[in-house]
Amino acid sequence: MLQRVVLFITAIAFLAISAFAPDHAVDDETATLSGIVVDAENEAPIPNATVILEGNEQVAVTDADGFFEFGEVGVGEHELVVEADGYQEKTRTVKLKPGGKEVTLALKADY
Repeated sequence: MLQRVVLFITAIAFLAISAFAPDHAVDDETATLSGIVVDAENEAPIPNATVILEGNEQVAVTDADGFFEFGEVGVGEHELVVEADGYQEKTRTVKLKPGGKEVTLALKADY
């Protein structure tokens, strides 16, 4: 009987500690990928550009300042595809590490 009580108390203590412990493993497996899309010639931000995170099928649209962000992306290599009216499509491979990454994506005008 005493063994059951000790086992029960140990299990409860383990669950309580686990519930309040920070989850560092998740933090190390995902990161934020953000950046800005600009005109390659004059470096002006490009609003309303579509940024596709291949494989994840996540899509972001740049704001008025050309900024985009993907949260909780798995670390490792990812392909970004960027499209905007009046510009050539661009594909870029980025290596995402814990802590995140910010990229600048320059698009050439579609003459």
